[in-house]
Amino acid sequence: LVWQGSEPEVEGTLSVQPQANPVKGFDLYFLNLTVENNRRNPWFIEFWEDHFQCRYPNSSKTPHNLKYTKFCTSRERLTRDNTAFENQLQFVSDAVMAFAQAFKHMHKELCQGRRGLCEAMKPIKGPELLKYLRMVSFKGLSGDKFHFDPSGDGPARYNIIHFKQLSLGNYQWVRVGEYDEGELRLNMKEIQFRLLQTQLPESVCSLPCEIGQAKKYVEGDSCCWHCFNCTQYQIRDPLDETQCNNCPKGTIPDHNKQFCLEIPEVFLRAESPWAIGNF
Repeated sequence: LVWQGSEPEVEGTLSVQPQANPVKGFDLYFLNLTVENNRRNPWFIEFWEDHFQCRYPNSSKTPHNLKYTKFCTSRERLTRDNTAFENQLQFVSDAVMAFAQAFKHMHKELCQGRRGLCEAMKPIKGPELLKYLRMVSFKGLSGDKFHFDPSGDGPARYNIIHFKQLSLGNYQWVRVGEYDEGELRLNMKEIQFRLLQTQLPESVCSLPCEIGQAKKYVEGDSCCWHCFNCTQYQIRDPLDETQCNNCPKGTIPDHNKQFCLEIPEVFLRAESPWAIGNF
């Protein structure tokens, strides 16, 4: 995984993960499959050979099974210990059921209950099928409701996961909330950006410039900039924070370089002892 070896740098990360729940009954169904009872799937033998690293008797030669030196015994079995299930299986299940529902409603409306494909569905027109597909709404095998939004996207459901240090050197991804079709729920008590530190990090690209400084934006990014000092006889433009303006002749910037002030006149008076002493 990309974070392994960089745990201190990744610590505190908040991320999103597509939310998927187990498809009820699928694991039991799949674990009971064998080559003998699943002949309808022409690729299952290749899966079996790859999974158990053996050549199935009388199977066709493939670039993959030629490397196996042992034959399968037909006594191999899929178990929870040797089989890992894809966490996102729900999306495949929902996709299949969405098409099934669309075909069902399309057939009911166009064929008026007649069995098989009627002339109105020969051939099936893509735009027509899409119309029925966008209207599907059902409860999937995972128990979640499925429908398409006006943009044609499925339900926006995500887990909010957080990479935190549970104890010194023990890093884990922890689920701290969820986003469900526009509603965000977060368990703020579980969010910890650094172990034993309660201060929240500042989420900024650039800090505000100091008084008397102007901004130079990073090209293509309105949130990041560099600060530079206005020169000795300049002030920052009051209307444009990226510009420094020269003070007119006879004026100098104030201490904060925000205003131009007239230079006070300083001269020797005729009655001044300094003036008399210089004659």
